[in-house]
Amino acid sequence: MEIVRGFSKLSRAEKIEYIQNNIPMVADLEKVVNNYRHETNQALFDDFSENTLSNFHLPYGVAPNFLIDGRMHVVPMVT
Repeated sequence: MEIVRGFSKLSRAEKIEYIQNNIPMVADLEKVVNNYRHETNQALFDDFSENTLSNFHLPYGVAPNFLIDGRMHVVPMVT
């Protein structure tokens, strides 16, 4: 695969098409990524990250008792 230039300027549909055409194991990517989109909030989600195709939901928790540089911290964890 060659270096991609201007990927961030492509539309969402063009990005999906590029991935499907250049990664052989990705079949029907548009259908898969559309399963996780939430149209009511999607514009907000799209502003969080460049090249957003979809959303990926995972449990968000915390892990307490991390001693870092002599101070205790609570560390966010996504698993």
